[in-house]
Amino acid sequence: MGTLIFGILFLAINWDSIIAPTETNFMKPFDTFYEVLAIGMVYYLLKDIYKGRSFGKRLLGIGVRDLDNDSVTPGAFRLLVRNVTIILWPIEIFLLVVSQRRLGDIIAKTNVKKL
Repeated sequence: MGTLIFGILFLAINWDSIIAPTETNFMKPFDTFYEVLAIGMVYYLLKDIYKGRSFGKRLLGIGVRDLDNDSVTPGAFRLLVRNVTIILWPIEIFLLVVSQRRLGDIIAKTNVKKL
């Protein structure tokens, strides 16, 4: 979902230089790439902060919950820690296949549950 939002935002900002490039706006997509990337990174890190559910999790009817108590949503810091670990994606994939939980879930003591 984040990739889709990133793409839409990037296209919206750079539409004029993509459709009709001129000498003045030719480099605009490259100038705004890092700004849009930063917005996407912030979104990804904070996506589960509100009630443990991102937009995609709401659509699927799932959410992040405390490992010991399914009715408790973890705190903002634990949800942030859970999302930061995605930079170690090879380990994330391995652990997800082996234990059904991501590295972020193991560190933050969380689990994704059907709500």
